[in-house]
Amino acid sequence: MDISSLSIALVSYLTGAVAVYAYTNRNRYPDLALASAAIFTFATAMLLRGFSVLTDVSGFLINLSTLLLAVAVLLFMFRITRWLYESVRNYLSRR
Repeated sequence: MDISSLSIALVSYLTGAVAVYAYTNRNRYPDLALASAAIFTFATAMLLRGFSVLTDVSGFLINLSTLLLAVAVLLFMFRITRWLYESVRNYLSRR
């Protein structure tokens, strides 16, 4: 039993719970949903690795969580860029 992997899993589950709460509370963004899925996938992989069971599945889950998080970051960057473009356009149209 690996204590460091189990503690990482606990922190990841708590972080994922906060992300799910933020998603269900008011922000219905797909990047937030993908990020919470990636965090829960990573936490499950760390839990499996901490108990030293299904290590092949754990490696696959880590790769899957990396992919989900990369897509979530790309969607977040697109959303921020769109917001910034609209803000600058509105600012310049007032002048």
